[in-house]
Amino acid sequence: MFQIPSPMKSIVNSDSVLVLHLRRCWFDMFAGGVKKCEYRDLQKYNSRFRNPDGTIRHFDYVVFALGYPRFGETSRWLAFEVSSLSCGEGVPEWGAVSGVIYWCIAVGQSVDVLPWLSSRLLAKR
Repeated sequence: MFQIPSPMKSIVNSDSVLVLHLRRCWFDMFAGGVKKCEYRDLQKYNSRFRNPDGTIRHFDYVVFALGYPRFGETSRWLAFEVSSLSCGEGVPEWGAVSGVIYWCIAVGQSVDVLPWLSSRLLAKR
């Protein structure tokens, strides 16, 4: 019988998970499906989003945290597949300043964050 791989298993085993902390307004927009792209300062995050050879890093998933929650506060965490990571101008309604170039993290399908949180919590013991 053919079985579709579970995205929950993938996020737990993935080495390419990007964790970003958000303010309430942006977190709520992602939770409601309104916001589809997160922006980060090009200069400040350059080393985080680039490989040592200068190429853009690949991330499978992005995990958003509302502020700096404890791992047990599951309602303050969201996870999504990363559709793309690129440089470009952002949407002002989503927090970008017009004419400024950002790292743009486009999100895709939502995934369950609980298995990832559980695996991180167990690893800390």
